[in-house]
Amino acid sequence: EKKLRESEEKYRSIMEAMDDAAYICSPDFRVEYMNPTMKKRTGYDTIGELCHKVIYGLDEKCPWCVHEKVMKGEHVKTEIVSPKTSKTDHVSNSPIFHTDGSISNLSIFRDITATKKMEAQLRQSQKMESIGTLAGGIAHDFNNILFPIMGFAGMALDDIPENSPLYNNIKEIFLGTKRAA
Repeated sequence: EKKLRESEEKYRSIMEAMDDAAYICSPDFRVEYMNPTMKKRTGYDTIGELCHKVIYGLDEKCPWCVHEKVMKGEHVKTEIVSPKTSKTDHVSNSPIFHTDGSISNLSIFRDITATKKMEAQLRQSQKMESIGTLAGGIAHDFNNILFPIMGFAGMALDDIPENSPLYNNIKEIFLGTKRAA
């Protein structure tokens, strides 16, 4: 009995010290325990209340609920965007097997909102870099086509007298390519 009490105290200390929000839920969706981080997140201690109500502000079971899988002994990891806070959490759900044969659901929430935001910014930055590389390549190819036209038009202007009917046309070609370059 002493060892059991010491073990319970050790695990409670671990739960109380965690930076991640955590709660334990009964088979009927009632909160059995909340660590201080989860209490801070919800604003109060909600023991005995329905988990979907206090965690997400929902009147019905969450559409993404994995509680039934956990009650069957499965460990389930999910990523959830909270409808209440718009934060993204990595949620690890694990069964807790009690000596009387009952099972509770331990849910641990790690806020990954900042990580998701940085990933989105990185993807956007990579897209912009790709567009810049593509645009630079197109500009280079365009100039490779343009410079011979401009060069030959310039040489033609040197060879054609100004009173020739072709002179103004070639001059327009030369000036147009110069503007485009």
